[in-house]
Amino acid sequence: MHSPKTPIKTSGWLYLWLLIMAILVWGEHQGYLDSVESANLKFWSKSHWVSTDQSKVVRVLDISFDLNGLDKIKLLAKKFPHATFGFMGRYDNDFLDRLSQPDLIELAEKSVLLSENNSSSASSISRTPSKLDHLLGLVNLNPLPEMKRLNWRVSSHAKFAVQPSSSHSSNQLIWRSDDKYYPSFIGQLIINYERSKLQHDSTVIPILSSQNALSMGKHGYHFGYRGEIYTRGQKPEAAPYRELLDDFTLVPNAIILIDDMTNSQSVDLASSLSSLVNGNYLYSSGSILLSKYLLMIFLLVGIFWMKNLSVKKQLTIILSGLLILFLLQSFFVSQLLWFSVSLIILLCLVSWLLQLGYCAEAKLFVEQNNRQNKLLSDATPLFYSTQNLEKLLPYIEQSCPDLALIDRVYEIAIEAEAHHNASLAKKLHEWILSHNKRFSPSLDRMAELASSQNEETELDQTLVIEADGKKATTQVNSILNVTNFGRYQVDGILGKGAMGVVFQGVDPRINRYVAIKTLQLNDELDGQSLVETRQRFFREAETAGNLSHANIVTIYDVGEEKQPNSNQTLGYIAMDLLTGAPLSEYIKQEKLLPPSLIYQLMIQMTDALEYAHRQKVIHRDIKPANIIYDDDLQRGTLTDFGIAYMSDHSKTKTGTIMGSPYYMSPEQILGVKIDGRSDIFSLGVTFYQLLSGHLPFTGESIASVAFHITKTKHEPVKKWNNKLPSSAVRITNKAMHKEADKRFQTMQEFKQALINALKRDYKKSPLS
Repeated sequence: MHSPKTPIKTSGWLYLWLLIMAILVWGEHQGYLDSVESANLKFWSKSHWVSTDQSKVVRVLDISFDLNGLDKIKLLAKKFPHATFGFMGRYDNDFLDRLSQPDLIELAEKSVLLSENNSSSASSISRTPSKLDHLLGLVNLNPLPEMKRLNWRVSSHAKFAVQPSSSHSSNQLIWRSDDKYYPSFIGQLIINYERSKLQHDSTVIPILSSQNALSMGKHGYHFGYRGEIYTRGQKPEAAPYRELLDDFTLVPNAIILIDDMTNSQSVDLASSLSSLVNGNYLYSSGSILLSKYLLMIFLLVGIFWMKNLSVKKQLTIILSGLLILFLLQSFFVSQLLWFSVSLIILLCLVSWLLQLGYCAEAKLFVEQNNRQNKLLSDATPLFYSTQNLEKLLPYIEQSCPDLALIDRVYEIAIEAEAHHNASLAKKLHEWILSHNKRFSPSLDRMAELASSQNEETELDQTLVIEADGKKATTQVNSILNVTNFGRYQVDGILGKGAMGVVFQGVDPRINRYVAIKTLQLNDELDGQSLVETRQRFFREAETAGNLSHANIVTIYDVGEEKQPNSNQTLGYIAMDLLTGAPLSEYIKQEKLLPPSLIYQLMIQMTDALEYAHRQKVIHRDIKPANIIYDDDLQRGTLTDFGIAYMSDHSKTKTGTIMGSPYYMSPEQILGVKIDGRSDIFSLGVTFYQLLSGHLPFTGESIASVAFHITKTKHEPVKKWNNKLPSSAVRITNKAMHKEADKRFQTMQEFKQALINALKRDYKKSPLS
């Protein structure tokens, strides 16, 4: 059996971890971890990724975008005919109009103007089709912001390229708008730069591949899965206009950036462009992204599985993992790939701290659980011996047991079997198997108990316990093959009663259908027991046969029938075949009758029992199963007078206990002389159960139920149904008072209380 564990799914640690993980992943996607990435990049920017001996980008700061500045740019264009020009600043209309004149077409075609709110003539970039585009490719590119504010302009030969102001936008080569892709400012400069190396061959078309690369002929520029690159941050050379005219070291097809220093992104754009053309940049491909998440999952699983190690060993493993991540990042940097570890490190550290918190809570849980199991193990025998185990059962059922507690509960289950308390034994064995499916002793006992699982329990039976402690319940050994009882022909079997099988029969003389209640006078009974059992059985016919009331079953005949080919004799009583169902069918929460109807039925029963008591008959076995309810007539009929008591001359021995345990009065349990107030108590229990669907006194054994009936106070009936009127509480409490002198003293008094409550609470009169 496994040791008890903290239920992590309900402890909150799992959901806290999922929440933090979602926040961190979302934060990385939104760029909130960029500051952490920047610190990491600064460290690697000190390393020498790729060296270059020639400057390919130069930045000029002393030229403005007016007509005078345009003349200076014309001189630079003549000096460097193969150079690519990029303009970063504010352009007035005169400058733009002059740049569009025919004599400046050649300069305009190799120039790119940075645009924020101006119109642009940049055309979209074609891309190669790929089945993986939607999984690994360009669908992840950052979209072009504020696209609706731009009106495309095609009159100028110069290219206006959009570079929106956003975090790290200076590192973007491509922007997406719906399903089309456009170059950013530095992207368009790269395209012009590559064309300049091919003598401005306009037939070279830029292609956007599914592997996130901008290809120009045989040369290509890779960028990340979201369109970004990670630059070294190296600023290009800044040269004054006059010095640049005399410079002969500049690469012929270099990129010359004219910057009037009015654009906030100009420095970052110049640095990114310099890194691109000199090959000093990193990018993160789709495969790197996939590798990152696979590694992250592997590390998170590893953190979970190392929870059984000491904190010192866990810390060593965490530090070793960080070192491995550093070495792995170093390897990828050498391959010009950027492997982001910020998210992995944060998730691993947070997960480790949460795991430490979970383990600390689990340790406290195990310690507390061990103390609770010890307490339950010690208390179980004591509660069982005092008939109060049902009070402890909820705590046992909610526990996470160890072997010691399971062994103790098994011992109690065996004791319950020895005391003929099969329901408790079964419940305890089921609990054991729910925690230890391979506990063979309980498996064996459950197999044996299963054979009798459909039998009625002692607590539901009508019992007769003699003064010497012997139980005299009748057990039916077999289905009897009988065709008739006297003149009554048998049509079938209705069921099993308190003292035998009940058949359905018919009187052929008058075609009357009857219920035939039988008693198998068994040879297994000794002579005295046989006589007493027979007397009790025929007393029902004698008692009920002398009663004539609309709500008491009618007796037609009584007799004995000897079984063919047997020495055994069957006693039988032929009585009215009632239509309807016993009220025991209406004691479950989902099938309860309306309270006003229950009041009506109880009035009928008090009237019937008032009549019986005047005839000196005390029923002694009132319960829902012995009241047949006819829904069509809305009438209840009292049955089963098999253990009725004649108060004018007792036919039972002193000290004999008779009745159904759940419904017995305290006098019945104590075996003292009883009177009609005992039936008042039992009818009060029946009233309580019909109203609430609960018994007022319960227990796992006869002794336990008897203890509660005689010693403990029941819960108010409104606890189970707060919609009941106050009269329900008042009447049930008075009817079930443990002292007979404090109950209703007669059924007439009980009936009048019900009638008054029915009229006051439900505005109804008793049914006629």
